[in-house]
Amino acid sequence: GDQTFAFTFAPVVANDYVNIYGHDITERKKAEEKLEAQAMTDQLTGLRNRRYFLDIAGHELDQMQRYGGVISLVTLDLDHFKTINDTYGHSLGDQVLRDVGKILLKEARQADFVARLGGDEFLILMPHTSTESAVIAANRMLSRIAECQSSDGKITVSPTASAGVGTIGSYGAQSTAAILKLSDDAAYLAKRCGRNCVRTWKDVEEDTCVASGIDGDMNTSRIEELQLKMTQLRHRARESSVRGIWSLIQALEARDPYTRDHSENVTRYAVGIAE
Repeated sequence: GDQTFAFTFAPVVANDYVNIYGHDITERKKAEEKLEAQAMTDQLTGLRNRRYFLDIAGHELDQMQRYGGVISLVTLDLDHFKTINDTYGHSLGDQVLRDVGKILLKEARQADFVARLGGDEFLILMPHTSTESAVIAANRMLSRIAECQSSDGKITVSPTASAGVGTIGSYGAQSTAAILKLSDDAAYLAKRCGRNCVRTWKDVEEDTCVASGIDGDMNTSRIEELQLKMTQLRHRARESSVRGIWSLIQALEARDPYTRDHSENVTRYAVGIAE
């Protein structure tokens, strides 16, 4: 059934019989399996983590070398994620990561492997998938992410992402490091080409941003980045003003106890009237 037993055999030759001791280790095995699953899981998003990805990628590459075919890897980076964290806080940033993780799991095929490599970087390993098919899937994922509204209950943001596709076959370099570099380089090119787009290892070889209307995309991206930076600066300016005023108040109170008492009274009366 669902139970697991460990048996110990203790033969006694002189009397011609064997003692068998059985131990129910079901709970121990369940605990071990749970710990193993946790070690392979990203605790924030529930996706598989880097360790799992490296293991499964090595296995899939071995299968490809034995039976042939191709494997594609999509590296997906969120756009302006650091600015979201710095401006709105890590609570909203964590919610964005969770929402993106759910989208990737929903959009991935059953044969694909989705993992969070770390930070704002996700990986989708696609066995037996050409570059062209991986690009179609990656574009679909980016569209779903752009439609997402992530909220921490106070602030709502619409994240976007850039993606790079790397593909290797049963020829040439066949290591996990090789396919990671192909997709990473392509994702970096997608960032250079205006973000919220997909680029491939072939585009990297051509070293060009091949997209119609790329100037408009780049300008839009720069405007959005400036808007986020301006919001961040406003927050910092407000905090600096409050700190400056508070320092001035403390200096005045230190010099004149009467002013301190007067300020406290005015504050108490003002709050009471407002309430």
